[in-house]
Amino acid sequence: MGGWITSIRSSGIVGYQAPQRTTEPPLFCSDTIWRQSYQYLMSSLLGLLKFITGFSLAIAILLFSGMYTTRYLVTRLTAPPNRPVFPEESASSLPEPEDDSSGNVENDSTSDAALQPDAQSLNDTPPLEPGAYKARVIQPIGLILRQGPDVSTTQLGGIAYNETVIVLSESNDQRWIQVRLPGSNVEGWVKNGNTEKLN
Repeated sequence: MGGWITSIRSSGIVGYQAPQRTTEPPLFCSDTIWRQSYQYLMSSLLGLLKFITGFSLAIAILLFSGMYTTRYLVTRLTAPPNRPVFPEESASSLPEPEDDSSGNVENDSTSDAALQPDAQSLNDTPPLEPGAYKARVIQPIGLILRQGPDVSTTQLGGIAYNETVIVLSESNDQRWIQVRLPGSNVEGWVKNGNTEKLN
């Protein structure tokens, strides 16, 4: 053993000193780490703010478009159709006054008489079918005349308030009545309970 110690001394190993550890400051105290943490926090907050803004805008767009669509559909479906114009009522079917080349103009009284129907022709209305009766529309907004006794059938036109109709029959469920417009052959169905029988 003594020889081994001597050999160690002679080789110079005794004077060898192990390297000492240098103490570095902890990582959380570094300025770089603080800067990176701050940037990460700010980017996270900015991303959250962008998400909230985008989500709010999407909800607002959906809300306004839904309100506009609902309003359009409600006004479109609740508006009564235009009253039909029949050939007997159109102004184009009335005869135009003849223009005299000599400058003579027809008498106004004769043209007025031509425009007004004769009282006798009004009384010459054909008799009503058995079970049919005259009624007037009491619904203030008028009625929609349909092709059949169902809301899904085609709309033929509208009947104005206080207008006279001829009631022909009633549907099996008594919710609809079949009517004809006087002076024409147009027949259709309207909701029951919106007319009043005339004497």
